[in-house]
Amino acid sequence: MGDGQGPATGIRGYSRRAILQTALGGAALSVLAACGGGSAPTPAAAPTGTGAPAGANGVTAPPTAATAPATVAPASGAPTPAIEGRIPSPAPGVPDAYTKLPPPYKAITAVPGRGSKVTTFHILYGTPVAPRGENRFWQELEKRLGVQIEATFASGNGGYQEKLPALIAGGDIPDLTFLWLDTPGAPSVNKTVEQGAFLDLTPYLSGDALKQYPNLAAFPPDIWARSAFNKKIVGVPRPRLRAIGLLTFRRDWAARFGNPQPKTTDEFLDLMVAFTRGDPDGNGQNDTWGLGNQNTALFALNYSYFMHAAPNEWRKNPDGMLTNRIETEEYRAALAFCRRMWEAGVYHPDVLTMTVT
Repeated sequence: MGDGQGPATGIRGYSRRAILQTALGGAALSVLAACGGGSAPTPAAAPTGTGAPAGANGVTAPPTAATAPATVAPASGAPTPAIEGRIPSPAPGVPDAYTKLPPPYKAITAVPGRGSKVTTFHILYGTPVAPRGENRFWQELEKRLGVQIEATFASGNGGYQEKLPALIAGGDIPDLTFLWLDTPGAPSVNKTVEQGAFLDLTPYLSGDALKQYPNLAAFPPDIWARSAFNKKIVGVPRPRLRAIGLLTFRRDWAARFGNPQPKTTDEFLDLMVAFTRGDPDGNGQNDTWGLGNQNTALFALNYSYFMHAAPNEWRKNPDGMLTNRIETEEYRAALAFCRRMWEAGVYHPDVLTMTVT
């Protein structure tokens, strides 16, 4: 659900009022009130001596090997079938690539819901969502799930940090709530999680219990641990690529200037200058720029780190000590290159004030 663009990644928290018997696992999608009006699902017996989830993407306090249950393999246990156009990944953590779209896959054939209302709270990283009556995606999602979704949205430009604590303080927490744990500017959110504002799903989504949800069980094991909060699962994590925020550019524009794939920093800078001054869209106007701003990648600094082989946050030295990226000559070279690009005028003039919306 969106992108936190940082180490603390969002998860969908489940309020104590309600639990989603997750459709991803093939079970019925039903909202069960945990405090009146229904009952929580009975958890499968957890493995002896375990009390924490098996593994995950970006929050706090992963369980130790001594406390984490055994990981769960995909339900079928069968190798990935051959798919036309699929290029298998050469390394752990790197996803497969495809030269064409794979055939459609549908894990759940039945409509899981029964027409009930589900309240949700989401973070937005773009323009506001069209209301249900004008939103074909929203309508189709409700049709396929068999539920009525009452959604509340908040902007990632600060609105989320203000609105979520207010929702929690008011006591009317939506059934499904996007949780960005360690939320910048809203430390009170962590406190409310500690106090039990969201249901502990660990018994339902760890160990043998996770096998009831084969799609969730297929998540990489570390995803569960790294999205745990104090060794408890309070929501379903968001598996994402380990490499996010990839630098992309218009290949057709680059081909126009005879440089479809720059191989050095100088070639990259020359291409950005051409994008800015060479009228790549051919409309005879000076209305294009080489670089804009992408969230935390201000001035494309993150990409400059990669270009100059700066450490990924830390470098382990031969003596076992660690050196932070900002202490290295590669970091200084990355900063100097961004200054060169600034002096060359390749950044959009509003780069300092751009927002995600």
